Amino acid sequence: MGSPKVAIVTGASRGIGAATARRLAGQGHQVVLAARSQERLQALQEEIEAAGGQALAVVTDIGDASQVRAMVGQALEYFGRVDILINNAVLSGPGHLLNTSDEEWDRLLRVNLDGQFYCAKYAAQHMVEQKSGVIVNISSIAAWFSQGGGPAYCAAKGALEAMTANWAVLLGRYNIRVVAAQLGAIDTGITTEWAGELVQRIQQHYHTMVPLGREGTPEEAANVIVFLASDQASFLTGTTVVVDGGWRAASYPQAMVHALAGWDLPS
Repeated sequence: MGSPKVAIVTGASRGIGAATARRLAGQGHQVVLAARSQERLQALQEEIEAAGGQALAVVTDIGDASQVRAMVGQALEYFGRVDILINNAVLSGPGHLLNTSDEEWDRLLRVNLDGQFYCAKYAAQHMVEQKSGVIVNISSIAAWFSQGGGPAYCAAKGALEAMTANWAVLLGRYNIRVVAAQLGAIDTGITTEWAGELVQRIQQHYHTMVPLGREGTPEEAANVIVFLASDQASFLTGTTVVVDGGWRAASYPQAMVHALAGWDLPS
């Protein structure tokens, strides 16, 4: 990934964010860990430091612009610069157009849309001064098709991909790249929290629709995210890379695909 850099990872307390932070730190980069859970952030910082890396945990609610501004300020004070922003923090959950409350709509968009904007804005202000930087926005295939609910989540992810293109055009002259990773079903454990008793049915749907026949792991997502932030991706900007095991390409369940093709599907 070239010379060591300073990376901010939001939503770093668990799942994809934590896996990405570990991977970045393992490559020698200094990592700012931002999330709302102080206990989890502190544990991850200690883990990274015990492995010989450098990390700074900053408790942050990205839906609050003043907290984001303060977090970026702490990153600059502690490490001296900001080279990479992994715009990962998210709130998710079920919902329906007919019964999503106004308060829930506002709460989800505050983090999933406003928060992504705040993080990019305050990180990019410094990147412009140093004339270099990378912003990786973490999107979802929900930006392209609904999974049965969550209108605020879908709306935010669609907007994030539109902002990816917009920011890339606005910031390219300053040698700042902006890309998005559109993730499919990644086994972070979060689905279990909001799906409750439906979780097994949802996971079976993933396995039925995804050509690779399984959910991805946070580490597999992190591998792509870290590549997008690296110098190896130096001519990628304004685009979205799909990381979904082929889910978006599948129109039918895998058993039907093989049946129509005249094949027996191996067990």
